[in-house]
Amino acid sequence: MHVMNKDMLKLNKRFIKRYWPYAVLIVTACIILLYLKGTQVQPAGVVLNEVCSSNFRTLSDNEGKYVDWIELYNTSGSSVDLRGYRLSEDEALDSGWTIPETVMEPYGHLVVFAGKNADRKESYNKNLSSSGISLFLASPKGDVIDKVTVPRLKYDTTWARTEDGNKDWTAMTPTPGYDNINGVETERITDETVVFSYESGFYDSPFDLTLKGSNGGEVYYTLDGSDPERTSAKYTSPIRIEDISESPDVYTARDDVSPFFEEHYSLPPRPVDKAVTVRAAAYDAEGARGDTISKTYFIGYNDRSSYDHTAVVSVVSDPEGLFSYDNGIYVLGKTFDDNVTDEDMNNDTGNVWWWFPANYRWTGRDAEREASVSFFDENHDLMFTQDLGLRIKGGGTRAFAQKAFNLFARGAYRSRYMQEDLFEGYDNEESLSLFTGGDDYKLKIKDILIARLMKDRSVSVIDGRPSAVFLDGEYWGGYWIMERYDDRYFAEKYGVDPDNVIMIKNDDLVIGNAEDRHFYDDMNSLTFGSDMSDEAAYQELCSYLDMDSVMDYFGAMAYIARTDDWPGANIGLWRVREPGNGEYEDGKWRFCILDVNSDSMEPYDVNTDSMTYASDMSYLLKSLMQNPGFRKDFEENFKELSEEVFASDRVCSEIDSIASSIRPQMEATYERYYSGILDISDFDEGVEGLKGFYKDRYKYIIKDVENCCRAE
Repeated sequence: MHVMNKDMLKLNKRFIKRYWPYAVLIVTACIILLYLKGTQVQPAGVVLNEVCSSNFRTLSDNEGKYVDWIELYNTSGSSVDLRGYRLSEDEALDSGWTIPETVMEPYGHLVVFAGKNADRKESYNKNLSSSGISLFLASPKGDVIDKVTVPRLKYDTTWARTEDGNKDWTAMTPTPGYDNINGVETERITDETVVFSYESGFYDSPFDLTLKGSNGGEVYYTLDGSDPERTSAKYTSPIRIEDISESPDVYTARDDVSPFFEEHYSLPPRPVDKAVTVRAAAYDAEGARGDTISKTYFIGYNDRSSYDHTAVVSVVSDPEGLFSYDNGIYVLGKTFDDNVTDEDMNNDTGNVWWWFPANYRWTGRDAEREASVSFFDENHDLMFTQDLGLRIKGGGTRAFAQKAFNLFARGAYRSRYMQEDLFEGYDNEESLSLFTGGDDYKLKIKDILIARLMKDRSVSVIDGRPSAVFLDGEYWGGYWIMERYDDRYFAEKYGVDPDNVIMIKNDDLVIGNAEDRHFYDDMNSLTFGSDMSDEAAYQELCSYLDMDSVMDYFGAMAYIARTDDWPGANIGLWRVREPGNGEYEDGKWRFCILDVNSDSMEPYDVNTDSMTYASDMSYLLKSLMQNPGFRKDFEENFKELSEEVFASDRVCSEIDSIASSIRPQMEATYERYYSGILDISDFDEGVEGLKGFYKDRYKYIIKDVENCCRAE
């Protein structure tokens, strides 16, 4: 054993007494350095700071599109020139993108949009995967200076450093261009799912439903349509699934869905039919949350004839986003209270109440709610269940108690396309509507009728199939599952590239890029600026417009006595951007028939001169009628329409077919919304009135067409 002598001991004590403060400083400095080394990913410079791999409504680019994005952060106190820096999804940088000339300010942020668009030099030219991705940032020399592995993320959340430039990452609310410390940490997402012992469907008898996490996770569930959370009921024992139709109405009982509700609608006299909706989510051992899984069960419907041979749609969406005062898109809500005064209500004449501001008038991405939608076919077999975006559809009809919906498949909800095609001839459907009939709420026939009559003509039409819709488990009435005019519609119907489609609706560009507007404006400039009696000017306009489509469109509108809000609204046209070799790739505009459910086909308008009306109100038709050749062709085409499309026997047969397919649902819908106001006799009377219009229409309208077409 080594023994320290007394002199050495005294020396060490003096040494420690004199130098211990310095030792403390050195140790403290070492601790600080070690901490800084741990919190900095590298020496001061540019780093990856935040990644949004599923951007639905967080941030739009300079074209108004919501694409994914990556945020860089300059950790240094000096400006950094990013020329030659590279972003890539592999460390070899083979699939990378070189950042163009850009200078980052000291401690500055730079948001780089990510999407497949080679023309946008400021964007990383790849879509990011929300299911997980690795990103690498390389210096101009090719050295990887930063990297991050982004886990699976829910839309509108990001994988971000907890503070700008530090080493810790987490899922949080987005802070593009701002300090990450402003973000709020969100739940981590896991692949843990919930296994249900029964699939969604129609069952004759009650049963006990069991739930379990796919990997042993804890399961939480709800029965009211709300999204399950840890505060929801925890699954511990089987759930009894039985017919709950006699239970009190919840969402059906609301009267805050329309102004003057009691003047136009009534609550049903008895509880409506119901389904059991079960929504469940599992949490893994680390507290990460799996996707919400939703199932819908109809018990004992075998003896309810109103659903026979009718498709059924179950829409399940958190009632907070549908019916809450602040955020509900189905109700009058705060928007109504903030904008409509008692004076407005007292002075209302009954003609404008449907245009009052209200929550249900919200539009765009902020007015979209995530919904789980189950489609059952006419035999009540489950077709598929899919998470879709849900929005209120329509104009003035948004104020009706029974509102229409648009449904959207999106990558944000895990699939860009419907899992199965609901309409014949489609390959990949992206959207559809649940349509109430619009202003034709008493019949719900007019739009479908014209679509089926005009389907083989030179205009676009959208068809549908009848269905019964349940919203958060409660019967919501008869609807049409309808096609929508979107880029996939034109691709499937006409064999064109969906990325090459342009559509104008009510003078607004609704499909295409902002610069595509000039194609429409150029056509209008020619129409307004030229005398169409001049054959050269007319032939030039023919290079912009498919004249067969023009004649079919205006001929049909004249025949059905379309007036009032048309042609000032409800007009649609489409074309391809870049002409090609296909039949419909000639770059000409063609008409789309829209919303003929109001102010048309009314028995009292059977003798209306809607041809003169259309010629006066539509500048395009008025201009074209100056040309003798067009007038001659229009008259001949109109007679063909009258004989082949609008022959009364054919039309009446189609009306009877449609009416018989929806009559049981119309009776149920009347009881749901109009008990004591309408009954099935009103439907039958309306059907006969519609048939009467077509039986007598030709003898009046043909004279008006001949007078317009033969006038000098």
